[in-house]
Amino acid sequence: MPVYLADLGFSALAIGAIVTSTLIGTALLTLWVGWVANRHSRRLLLLVSALLMAATGGGFALITSFWPLLIIAFER
Repeated sequence: MPVYLADLGFSALAIGAIVTSTLIGTALLTLWVGWVANRHSRRLLLLVSALLMAATGGGFALITSFWPLLIIAFER
């Protein structure tokens, strides 16, 4: 992902912010899923996770502005 962002023309600081946002969002989502996993079907959680990953992949492919990418990265 950093190479793709560099090809889009983002600075090192912007790339670092987007990558950091990705890591923080993933950590928080992992903690939340671990907390609610026993209350819901594992199949449902995996399906929702797969749909979220597909949506964020599409967002990264279609959007090239910093702030929307930062939000998409956090939700990834």
